[in-house]
Amino acid sequence: MHCVLVHAMEGDRTQAQLAELGDMDKTTCGALRRRTAERGSSR
Repeated sequence: MHCVLVHAMEGDRTQAQLAELGDMDKTTCGALRRRTAERGSSR
């Protein structure tokens, strides 16, 4: 997860670009992004 977040903070990137940079498929990257957003909104 850390890898995806680091790349996301570098600038505007699509979900597919983040998945490629994080060496994961687009679906996994999207699920990770949603879980992270949900955790942030529940605090």
